[in-house]
Amino acid sequence: MEKLTVEMLATQVCELLQEMGHSEHTVNTEYDRIVSICLDINRFGSQAVDKESLQKFVDRNEDRLFRGEISAAFHRHILLTVRRILTFIETGNLKWEVKKKGSRKYPVSDYCQKCLDGFIATKDCSKSSVNGMISACKRHMYWLSEAGIHDFKDVTPVHIKDYIVSTMNIMTALSAKSDLTYLRHFYQYLDGNDFSRQDFKMLLSTKISVKREIKPAISGGEVTEVLGSIDRATEVGKRNYAMILLGAITGLRGSDVVGLRLSDIDWKNGELRVSQSKTGKPVILPLTKDVGEAIKDYVLTGRPSSDSENVFLRTNSPFQGFSSSSALNSIYRQCFKEAGLLQAPGDHRSFHSLRRSLGLNMVVSGVPVTMVAQVLGHSNITSTRQYIALDSRHLKECALDFTGIEVRRKQIC
Repeated sequence: MEKLTVEMLATQVCELLQEMGHSEHTVNTEYDRIVSICLDINRFGSQAVDKESLQKFVDRNEDRLFRGEISAAFHRHILLTVRRILTFIETGNLKWEVKKKGSRKYPVSDYCQKCLDGFIATKDCSKSSVNGMISACKRHMYWLSEAGIHDFKDVTPVHIKDYIVSTMNIMTALSAKSDLTYLRHFYQYLDGNDFSRQDFKMLLSTKISVKREIKPAISGGEVTEVLGSIDRATEVGKRNYAMILLGAITGLRGSDVVGLRLSDIDWKNGELRVSQSKTGKPVILPLTKDVGEAIKDYVLTGRPSSDSENVFLRTNSPFQGFSSSSALNSIYRQCFKEAGLLQAPGDHRSFHSLRRSLGLNMVVSGVPVTMVAQVLGHSNITSTRQYIALDSRHLKECALDFTGIEVRRKQIC
């Protein structure tokens, strides 16, 4: 790219922001920030605005944050502007994208990133599994770097053992078990490609006991109250109503609701054809009349104009789909609260409880477990059996009394 003056750089970046739909206030604020960053870089002796000078600027501001000279919120805004400048310098454009999972919290070296990219390239699995692998590996890489290990050939069994112990102290048993599985595959890849001296298979196969908890389902009456609390006259209300109704009627996971694309809806045949983010497997579900009407109402009268393939979009520009189901959980919690219902930390009455509610209702209605598994898209029928445990009425019918069973008191000598 040709050498740009400060004014040219700020102007061109802001023109792209304008094209993306940002407000005039945002564009003007960003212009001032870009000019300020560039002048600061020049003041510290660098005439070029490049990756190196931008990194030095970030380092200086982190020191200011540590000393309390700037707020954490201001620092986040500065980092966003720096990323925009760097993206523009490297590509000549601005692309809205969400950082890969774990990239901010657990930064890794170029060497580690290269190893991770090579490992991920060998895996043909769902997006959810890939994200899990990335998080587990980056968390482990970050721990190694903090321990002074920067080359996988220097990793010893002691390091692996210490990492497992530290993991058990900060994670749930289920999360730790998943992480060790991902790391076992990762080190097998490293060993097979001469990045590591051993695969640590035995250590990373450490048995972890996982406590299986039966999580509650939300009642039909509560679902009605949540849906009834939403103001469907507003654009955001139309979106929220359609997403929550979709979860309640189809049992789709939150990640599949926010990831639903316009092409996934077969209006002619009345079907939803979804590739599940968790399993990567396709599932075909009926598009019921009420769900279809809710989605149609949002798409035609509430959805912002956008080139995005996602059905459900953010309400702020740039109008893109949600990066994860976390946003949907926040929306659901707010609707739950507005309906006057109580929700406490750890009570599992999240958006996913709608899926459990559907599974329970099908089991209670006598739908075979195999069919419930197909509707919910379970790859293993074991996942479906949890809904049987929620069916207390039928479980009581199966319970045995003590009729005909002789009970004796133990004699004490």
